[in-house]
Amino acid sequence: MRTASNFGFIISPIIAGISIATVGYYLLFYIDGISSIVAVVFFITFVKEKKLLHQLTFSNLNEEKFVFLKDKLLLIHCLITIITGIIFFQIFSVLPLYYSDVLKLSTTFNTYTLVFYGLVLFFLEVAVVSYIKKKEIKTLNAILYGLLSMCLGYFILVALQQTIGVFLALSFISFGVMLTFPFAADFVLERSYKKMEAKFLSYFQMCYGIAQFLSAKLSLFIIHRLGYNINFILNIFLGITGVLLSYILINLVTKEIKDKKAAILNSFFK
Repeated sequence: MRTASNFGFIISPIIAGISIATVGYYLLFYIDGISSIVAVVFFITFVKEKKLLHQLTFSNLNEEKFVFLKDKLLLIHCLITIITGIIFFQIFSVLPLYYSDVLKLSTTFNTYTLVFYGLVLFFLEVAVVSYIKKKEIKTLNAILYGLLSMCLGYFILVALQQTIGVFLALSFISFGVMLTFPFAADFVLERSYKKMEAKFLSYFQMCYGIAQFLSAKLSLFIIHRLGYNINFILNIFLGITGVLLSYILINLVTKEIKDKKAAILNSFFK
């Protein structure tokens, strides 16, 4: 699924660039509309909902509508996800402006960076995710490492304001994306109740919507008042905050597991 999305990152800027350069923006809008219609037709034609032979009913589920919000560890994880999203979405909202305003590069350069980002994810993400699962690296640890990598990417943008700095920064940010986004939902599924996975994930997906809104609004406000470098430095501190929260969450989860094991052992001797 994510591989298909990454492939879209590769071909989308190329198609957009060729369309705008040869004909104009209106052709791009036609392409967007037609591709959306084709996607809907493919979905209706090939994606069929499985019919269950017997539908089970759970009478107690209505009493647990807001159980997601009662899980403090999940709420911490959601905050970490929002922080990750705020840092990530600036690739699309802030960096294109940074290329033209600070580095004085043409709009075509943004196409190259998006293609580069898509290629890195397309060729490396599956291998990285498979390696982490093979080595049984814990989900939260992977997210922590991913946030560190994204912080390093923004540090490079501050320290090396050149074209090579952009590609180095995107390499680290892309690696951070590989370690955070694929595993973020896994922790939610691990803590979700039986037959309530969709509800838990729907709450969790709201974090990305919140992050996307805050990312553009806050970053552009900071840039207008203080400049790009201050915005990138604040991103680094925000990422470090996410790292600290991840570390706290790892310890809380470890403590919770130990407490549950102790409670089970104690129950045998009562």
